[in-house]
Amino acid sequence: MTGFLAELGRKLAERWFTLLVLPGLAYLLVAAVAVRLGQRDWHDWRALWDGFTALTEGEAGGQDSLVARAVLLVLAAVPVSAAVGALAQALAGPVERALCGPWPRPLGSLSARLTTRRQTLWTTADAAHRRQRALAEAAHRRQAVQSRAARHAGTRTARTADPAGSGTRGPAAGSGTPDPATGSVPPVPTPSSPGRAGVQDARQHAARADRYAAIAAHHEQGAAGHAARRNALALIRPEHPTRLGDRLRAPAVRLGQEYGIDLATIWPRLWLLLPTPTRETLTATRSRLDAAFALGGWALLYLPLALYWWPAAPIALLAALVSRRRAELAAAAYAELVEATVDLHLDRLHTRLAEPRPSPQQGRALTERLRRGL
Repeated sequence: MTGFLAELGRKLAERWFTLLVLPGLAYLLVAAVAVRLGQRDWHDWRALWDGFTALTEGEAGGQDSLVARAVLLVLAAVPVSAAVGALAQALAGPVERALCGPWPRPLGSLSARLTTRRQTLWTTADAAHRRQRALAEAAHRRQAVQSRAARHAGTRTARTADPAGSGTRGPAAGSGTPDPATGSVPPVPTPSSPGRAGVQDARQHAARADRYAAIAAHHEQGAAGHAARRNALALIRPEHPTRLGDRLRAPAVRLGQEYGIDLATIWPRLWLLLPTPTRETLTATRSRLDAAFALGGWALLYLPLALYWWPAAPIALLAALVSRRRAELAAAAYAELVEATVDLHLDRLHTRLAEPRPSPQQGRALTERLRRGL
């Protein structure tokens, strides 16, 4: 037990130092540079170096005071940086709300307008996708009809053809009876092959089937393009002003349509039945999403420093862009894992909760037994 607690403490200390102290120290360094240089001398690195040397060298004969100053600086910087890191972690919640929506007042009207606009675009793309799919299915049905007609025509041609393959032949030329009036032998007419019309009919049906196949392929390509544009907006009908919010909402809607479940209700119970590797994977993916939101919190903290030193603004902008991109990737991965988890393990929950369930009387009796008369 002692070894377990020691290992747990070591991991917590590493996590605390990595997530809070190190980013906080970097922030304090940038803040010191901003205060030291200001807007006018934002690029005066010589003044910054002079200030650093003055802080580290000290006065002659004052080695003890320099060591004491360094110790005090470290002792002050670590808790302050940890506090700044905790503040950035606390700002992850507002950042998540900003990236996902819906937004509170005074941005509520803007949030509603953006949601309505995304719903309109999504509905238009979905209707176009369904229309192209219907046209493709109709073309496939006509192709199937023409293919069957071509096969039937070929079958009829084979049945009417001469079994020996020679067809119906007339007498050889010149072997007819001479005309008594002229003495010449009239030409013997050659009858048409009885399967020639059937062959031509089969070819026509096959050509029509090929045309319908090409039409179906064209409509399927159009349907795929409209589906891609629709899914680029959201996998479900938009309910949020941003794609990130709808991506995190999509598992609940899609699983509700597929299985008729309320994900928020079943998830705590399903979580208890999941294997340990599955839970660890879900936890790690959610941690990456939370870390992306926390990076957005650092962007908010860097932004006020731009009032004193403008290069802090690009730092804040870069942190915000990276935060959004990481959040989109982590949200997509997390949503896919949630859907996959329900697909693979919902039957276990259904089996565990299957009837017969304990009656209220049995439940009260069990409670009294476990209380042991207390």
